[in-house]
Amino acid sequence: MKAPYLVLARKYRPKALGDLVGQASVAESLRNALKEGRVAHAYLFAGPRGVGKTSTARILARALNCAAGSGPTTEPCGRCDPCREIEAGGDADVLEMDAASHRGIDDARALRDAVSFRPLRDRHRVYVVDECHMLTNEAWNALLKTLEEPPGHVRFVFATTALEKVPETIRSRCQVFEFRRIGEAEIAARLRRICEQEKFEVGEDLLASIAGASRGGMRDALSLLDQLVSFAGPRPAPEHLVELLGASERGGLLALFEEIAAGDRAKVLRGLDDLFRRGADEETLLDQAVGHLHRLLLVRLCGKEAPGVGESETPERLEALSRQAARFSPERLEEMAQALLAARWRLRDAPALRRAVAEVGFLRLCRGEEYLPVGAILERLEALERSLASGRATAAPGPAATGPPAPRPAEPKALAPSPPRPGATDPWSRVVEAVRRRSPLAAESFARCRPASLEGPVLRLPVAKLREGERRLVEDARNLAAAEAEARSALGPGTRLELETAPAEEGRRPAPRAAPPVRGASADHAAAEVARQFDGDVLEEGR
Repeated sequence: MKAPYLVLARKYRPKALGDLVGQASVAESLRNALKEGRVAHAYLFAGPRGVGKTSTARILARALNCAAGSGPTTEPCGRCDPCREIEAGGDADVLEMDAASHRGIDDARALRDAVSFRPLRDRHRVYVVDECHMLTNEAWNALLKTLEEPPGHVRFVFATTALEKVPETIRSRCQVFEFRRIGEAEIAARLRRICEQEKFEVGEDLLASIAGASRGGMRDALSLLDQLVSFAGPRPAPEHLVELLGASERGGLLALFEEIAAGDRAKVLRGLDDLFRRGADEETLLDQAVGHLHRLLLVRLCGKEAPGVGESETPERLEALSRQAARFSPERLEEMAQALLAARWRLRDAPALRRAVAEVGFLRLCRGEEYLPVGAILERLEALERSLASGRATAAPGPAATGPPAPRPAEPKALAPSPPRPGATDPWSRVVEAVRRRSPLAAESFARCRPASLEGPVLRLPVAKLREGERRLVEDARNLAAAEAEARSALGPGTRLELETAPAEEGRRPAPRAAPPVRGASADHAAAEVARQFDGDVLEEGR
């Protein structure tokens, strides 16, 4: 009879401390504790899913109970009965409990009563409690005394993905080890060794994409590799990963951003259409594009040795990233990432227009240097204001002229007040900075509607000069409350803010009306509607 198939995540589960990937400090601490006979009575392993917490608990149980020697060992043999039974989950003295389904006080009392019994065969009874943050407060209280002074033959190992939910009284009774997310380079190296043993032919780019999609979890990476080989056979290609996950391989993102750098919108749309036809998901694609921009920014600022980039990329891809990063300024990379994050935020508001939202978000990146950040625009306005003021002050009167006087040229309209520069100490800059801590976009709007006078208990904000989206940010109750609290601190306890809602100046662009819901509209109309929303008002934060 053929043995049942064993998935890669179980087949290549770590069996010794040296097999742990990305947890060197945890492995070294436990190894030293075993050597010196300083194994604690209770451990608390915390960290993301799939990084080796319960695997480490089993390794520790095998190290304590291995029958190959006369005592605990740092290298369990893997051949004796305790080692084999613990690995298979059938040792009567090593009990694993899922706290998600055994979370009540009765389960805790049963565990507390069981610890008094001596081991049936092994040296120690080991209790492994997975997802321990799911235990109720009553269950934890029932374990407090036992956990503080357990019998000498008992060891507890708790594992959790939410350390902050474990009571302080429990944490103080355990040695806490925090497991970190595994680096992409370490995951890719481990996958490469497994592929060699399994006779899989997987390219380096595809391994890097799998490592990136696993989000730091080795178990997720092995499950994804298993799924990919089941789908495409032992020689999978990058397009198979796109079909499987709705994600793009990294080479596809590099090519897409080359077209964005060239500003060729038609080619960008064709590239996106190709990705969507192959099964790419809009949300996943936007997430990956933001991650790609993050890598470009790191390379642009720190070079090829940028932290978190050089270790996870092949030399050829790192060279391509470096060349592409040189085509963008750091400020533009930041603005591009913000634009894609805004598009991702809008996906949930327009579920019927997901593709249009994603495409418009990418098209915004093609604007080049005309896509200026708000700070640069305000600096230009400030410089223009200074030059106009200087010109009026130094203009000399001309000679007297006979005849009717020439018509006096119209005075230039006053520009919107410029925002406070970082480090400014006037009271309104303090108000703007207080608002910035909760909403950077709202802070720019408050800076533009600086009161004409800061005297008196009432400060009038000229919101009529603002665009519709900016005015909504100022009128937001939470933004206004933050501004008023700081104004009272800076100008006196009786200070309050009022909004000047005078009629808008003639010629100001009317506020865009809310668009009716799109029912049966054409694709062109839908895309135009999304574009209008993007190019209209400032994105409203804190929704």
